[in-house]
Amino acid sequence: MLDEIGITEQDSEGFRLRPDGETLEIIVTTRSSNPSLELLPAYFEDIGIKLIVNILERSLYEELTSAGDYDFAFSSVGNPILPTDPRQYIGIDSQWAPLYGEWFDTGGESGIEPAEDHPIWDVWNAWEAAQTAPTLEEALAAVQEMVSVHKENVWMIGTVG
Repeated sequence: MLDEIGITEQDSEGFRLRPDGETLEIIVTTRSSNPSLELLPAYFEDIGIKLIVNILERSLYEELTSAGDYDFAFSSVGNPILPTDPRQYIGIDSQWAPLYGEWFDTGGESGIEPAEDHPIWDVWNAWEAAQTAPTLEEALAAVQEMVSVHKENVWMIGTVG
């Protein structure tokens, strides 16, 4: 895919170059070491992307991720098959949409309002439906819709480790 979009030039270490001539690198921010993180740089190197793992102290990690000030965040989000913590799906207490989640959680008092056509609105509508559903089956169906919207948009990429 990178070749198809024209990211074909490489630096002296074999990493791809961005259109501005700089090395294509991704900084992964995390708060703890994880065996998966030891594997990821080699996988990305195989496709010519330099992956830098930045392990931070917990409070600095939370400050950066809450402000949306990172390239990628690596964190445990539990079991994506069984939606046990819906806050992770609606952007609250999550690294995938912290400023949208803040906007939703504060009723628009802070954070960033998503564009009208952003699919996060579908997630939030499903969450509202789950909370007001008259039966458990309808609530579970609404939560499953939240998961389906995530599958369609791939806001989080899971790793096993």
